Amino acid sequence: MGKTILISGGIRSGKTKFALNYCKNINNSLNSYYIATSPRLDKEMEKRIKRHRAERKLYYKNLLTIEEEIDLKNVISSHIPANFLVDSITLWINNLMYHFPDIQYKEIKKQLKELIQHCNKNSGYNIFIVDEVGFSLVAENPLARKFQDWLGWTSQYIAENSHEVYICYAGIPINIKKIE
Repeated sequence: MGKTILISGGIRSGKTKFALNYCKNINNSLNSYYIATSPRLDKEMEKRIKRHRAERKLYYKNLLTIEEEIDLKNVISSHIPANFLVDSITLWINNLMYHFPDIQYKEIKKQLKELIQHCNKNSGYNIFIVDEVGFSLVAENPLARKFQDWLGWTSQYIAENSHEVYICYAGIPINIKKIE
């Protein structure tokens, strides 16, 4: 049986570094995929993407990268069994809101439930990274508040369906849930 892991934390808190090390230490014979959800918005984002690619190679040379902004469920279902590292759920929610401005959370929740169902069928590891927005102020505009709400609800749902949950703070991962 596989495992689902959620890694949360603030921006630059060490989430990805911890997730890559966790992934590198998985002891099974399955392929490992890094699912990158970042959109290519501008030159600065292009530089970030290049830097992240280089960093991934330092931690885990055999990690296969799939770039997918929207359809996580089909990417995972088409590669099962495998180990997956999804970086990040934050950008996935952002992308759904950007590409489908009229989307409602019930549609995201449906996609999320289907994604978790596929993860439950996977004999490998499913690692999700999400930014923690619950420690910040309530946003000043309705769209940003909707994003905070949706990301918070999504994080709660994944955490509820995870075997392990970590929060990273200043580069230190803290385990806050573990089901053996």
